[in-house]
Amino acid sequence: MLTTLETSSLISRDQYAFYGWISACSWLVWDFIISFDDEIVYIWRWSSLRNWCNVLYIYERYIVLLMMLSMGPIWNGWTFASTTSLTDTWCRGIGIYQSIIALVSILGTDIILVLRVNALYRCYSGACQNILRFLRVAFVAQFLASIVTVSIVTHSRKYSRILVLDDPPSYTCISVEISDLRSGNWIPSILFETMLVLMTLYQSLKHEFPKKQGQLFRLSILVDGLTVYILLLVTSIVCEVAWSRGKEDWIAVFYPWNIAAISFSGSRLILNMRKVSHGKTGSGVELTTIGEIVFHQRTPPDDVESSLTP
Repeated sequence: MLTTLETSSLISRDQYAFYGWISACSWLVWDFIISFDDEIVYIWRWSSLRNWCNVLYIYERYIVLLMMLSMGPIWNGWTFASTTSLTDTWCRGIGIYQSIIALVSILGTDIILVLRVNALYRCYSGACQNILRFLRVAFVAQFLASIVTVSIVTHSRKYSRILVLDDPPSYTCISVEISDLRSGNWIPSILFETMLVLMTLYQSLKHEFPKKQGQLFRLSILVDGLTVYILLLVTSIVCEVAWSRGKEDWIAVFYPWNIAAISFSGSRLILNMRKVSHGKTGSGVELTTIGEIVFHQRTPPDDVESSLTP
């Protein structure tokens, strides 16, 4: 039997979960509305629907948003403390579903970030090729590490519904047992994204991007990369600390915001690159597609005047 304080804490947690979820979804919808005209111009008008960058854009902009809407607030989902549909089986099912959404969402954004770093290091020397091989191996390794961590934690986690109000009877979902490995949920992603931003900074400073002509395109890569990194880092660290220390109120608010940050980052990375590239070329050519984000190295070798290959 729960004490009054414990009951009050769970009720507050569920309220935080609802506010966090509705605010994160509202932010994504607001961003969709204010950027929809740019999306029409720079995503759909000038490129094929079969373009792989468009596939990534649809995934991060629309699929992730739909997953967020479908999962509902953390812990209880769409049941809202219903006495009929909220069962132990429901608690486990919605808990597993909500746990894997962030993992599935970050995949698209990480692919986009890897492509951008790959473009910065595109060359034919042995050293550059080794860097790109390392980048791909690191991407696969961190994603597999995240899958293993989430799988172990999800498998060992035990759920239960518990009565929080007597009249009318209202229940909520809780975790009655969870693996200590949960402390590593966000660590692989944080480390990998830190590596990507350091690689971007190194290549930018090495070739003095801000000092060369055509700096707008290069700076967009650097600024976008740093902005996305900070946004994902902050939400991921808060989720990591909250989850590892059992701060359920925090995770209730910041978990949906972490997913929203992932969706926003992935879609904005593509949209912003399209806008800057279109302005640079001045024509409606095919832009920012996989295999086309290429920075040509001219003579002399240290001159990295860059352009997109249409």
